[in-house]
Amino acid sequence: MNVPFISSGALSRAHYALVRNIEESTSEAAANRSLESEVEAIRLQLAQPGLSLKKIKEALVLLLYCSMTATIPIFPKGSFDFAFQSALGLAEAGTTVEDKRIGYLYCAEMMPLNHEMRLMLVNTLRKASLSMYDDLEDNSVSRMCLALDNIVVTPSAYIIPAVQGRLYDLLSHNHPSVRKRALYALRSLSHCEPELLSQNHSKILKRLDDQDEGVACAASRVAATHSQVNPELASITEDALNNVFESRVQAYTPEHHGLVIVLLGVLHSIGYACGFTNKADVTFSSVRLRILNLPVAFNLLVSCSSADDASEYVNMLRKTYLIVTVTMLGLYRLFEKFDAPTLYSVEEQTHTSLVGTIRNYLTAQTPNEKYIFLSCIGSVDPNLWAGRSNDMPAILEGWEVEKIMQLLDSNDDLIRKKTLRLLSGVDQGIVNEYYIRAISATTRTLPFRDLNEKTRRLLGILEILFENGELYAKQVRTLLAQLEPHVAGNEILDSAIECVLTHIRSQEASFRVSCAATILTTLCDTDVELGPTIMIIAVALATEYFRSVSLAPTDLLLGICHRLKGNLSAVQEPCILAMLRIVADSEGVPADVRKTVSEVSETGARHIRHRCEQFLALSEDKAALLEIISTSRSSTLPDLLEALETHRRAENAKTDRNAEEAKIPRSSAHTAQIVTTPGTSTNKLRYKAYDTPQAVPSLRARRTSNSPGSASGSRSDVGPSDSHSSTSTVRDSHVWFLATGSPPSVKASNEGIENARVDLIAFDSPSVMELVEGDDSEIQNARMGLKFEDVWNSVEPGHYDVKGWCDGSTDDVVKQLRGLHYRLEVTRTDVPPFFGIACEDVKKK
Repeated sequence: MNVPFISSGALSRAHYALVRNIEESTSEAAANRSLESEVEAIRLQLAQPGLSLKKIKEALVLLLYCSMTATIPIFPKGSFDFAFQSALGLAEAGTTVEDKRIGYLYCAEMMPLNHEMRLMLVNTLRKASLSMYDDLEDNSVSRMCLALDNIVVTPSAYIIPAVQGRLYDLLSHNHPSVRKRALYALRSLSHCEPELLSQNHSKILKRLDDQDEGVACAASRVAATHSQVNPELASITEDALNNVFESRVQAYTPEHHGLVIVLLGVLHSIGYACGFTNKADVTFSSVRLRILNLPVAFNLLVSCSSADDASEYVNMLRKTYLIVTVTMLGLYRLFEKFDAPTLYSVEEQTHTSLVGTIRNYLTAQTPNEKYIFLSCIGSVDPNLWAGRSNDMPAILEGWEVEKIMQLLDSNDDLIRKKTLRLLSGVDQGIVNEYYIRAISATTRTLPFRDLNEKTRRLLGILEILFENGELYAKQVRTLLAQLEPHVAGNEILDSAIECVLTHIRSQEASFRVSCAATILTTLCDTDVELGPTIMIIAVALATEYFRSVSLAPTDLLLGICHRLKGNLSAVQEPCILAMLRIVADSEGVPADVRKTVSEVSETGARHIRHRCEQFLALSEDKAALLEIISTSRSSTLPDLLEALETHRRAENAKTDRNAEEAKIPRSSAHTAQIVTTPGTSTNKLRYKAYDTPQAVPSLRARRTSNSPGSASGSRSDVGPSDSHSSTSTVRDSHVWFLATGSPPSVKASNEGIENARVDLIAFDSPSVMELVEGDDSEIQNARMGLKFEDVWNSVEPGHYDVKGWCDGSTDDVVKQLRGLHYRLEVTRTDVPPFFGIACEDVKKK
């Protein structure tokens, strides 16, 4: 990050420093640690009384940055709730619009819709700390817009009684920005209470004729939403929108395009009900644009395509060119609901050819123009231009049809698929003939890279030709059977695997099940030979859909196992994973399956041997296998593999930890024995005296430096003997935390421990040491350690059993102590007299 502060746009030096620190981090983990430290520092800062509004605004901006920058979910739910009160206070007491905007923005981004403070906000509108909606009563336009924006972003049923009357009045406000936001606020609140739009229906329709184009656009969108939630008023809304469309089109210019484009969009979406039980009783027209308005729409289309050729569009100002293009696409989307005879009659009435207005795009050189042509011509009935009837002659000439056919070989996937759908709508025989010729050309000797690409294109044709899952599966199997013999070596057509699985998952449930059933039935037939590509597709479908098909799990296991031996390693691994998933829902594993897996384990590569051993072990431990499957994010093969690998790493870590614990000496010098004597009550148990600690020579000489790094608390600078001040040890099941009571700037000498005479008899907690002898500095350090004990006990009540002993995880303890005025050290097992497994230094900035 080489941008100086003055050019960075940062709110403050602290903001600039944080962003620079994150940008220059060497790893994601380091960046996330910096973000966590910053959030903890801001938590402490906001807890201070009398903080200025400027500091609060800066803190909220930094918190928003931290929440959006973290690469992984390191912040648990509710991590930023501590700043809600400050955000509300800033929104209420801010002296500038920017201050209020930051307060509103933080609440909108961070506060859940059902948070208790929202209810408090509604119930105490006039209280100083929660009066953000008082701005609706303010005469300042900017403050009213801020409050309305907050309602639009975070609607809630709790605020409706408090603001609905005021919103009704704001629909007639003098300023257009207020009227526009009031309309959008009503639409947002209608998701909580649909009757709000019905109550204001007349005013919404009145705003369609607003002099401000932005307000009219907002009213059009709100009216379209109203027609969806209230079908009884859909016809009235449709008539009003058509009237506005007719009047606006007559005065259309590219400079005043906004409302026309919005009207094209809402007329395409109007007329559908959503979420109403009585929608079956209402008749909806599939035509949103009135037939009487078709000549008006044709005139608009002619004005958009008035240039002599497409190159003139390119030479236009880019903004004007885009406006014209969007308008044309919107018009053709409206024409798709009209039949060919209706459109043809309007063509004769207006002496305009729909296809003739866009034919210049076909000869353009850029892919965008060709895509526009295909999108527009594909929206109208092919009978209008293909010449399939004597009443409507063909519009395109021979060379233009040839141009369209050439688009089948385009390098752009979208253009190829658009062309296939267009030609399939005209005559499916054209696409079938092209498919047959493409297969014959592909089966010739081709490099693997070209064969892989050709296979992907052929599968794209099958997606257009076959909309039935069973037929699609059969054609895929036939195609791969023809192509796989031409694959040299150990290559697999990976593009085919991706294309087929992606297409199947994008279809409806009936298509997915029928396609999977067809392929898995072939998999169960051991007499059918399957190549490696179709085999991987089959086992991937078996992992996801074996429960949805009427095939016995045992038959699937035997079908996969029959093809396991002698196959490629890239095929064997997914086969074993699929078998493992099927075994989890089967009653048992056939002996032939276990025998085959054992034989593959003996001859396979190392990772295949590992998978085989994993299968044999987990197939016997059904409970562990089901637990692993329950942690998988989905039923797909990659997610199953991820769950297995996560389980394996956890088991390896547990084994290593047990091995480390076995190496720890169990001498009497490190074992506290409880001694009871007659007359001693059970609540006053005393510890038997430890052996006097011996001085341990440091593994490296301590360095002295005046640089900032010398006070960083790194393990190379601070040895175990440096912790002679009072400490509080916190025990995880395997880790001892040593939190020094002295600030990082306090320096200690090794002689302190050597001269101190430590007596560990008669202590109620192992976390407090009593320095019997020593100088004044040692006593002062001990007192500072006692202060840490009070802080520790107040951090998280209920998570420690005995003073200084914690039963939480290492990460939880680190997060709790981070931000305190103590340096936190986690000592390793090789540093006596404390025992642990991790090493980390955390120092509050």
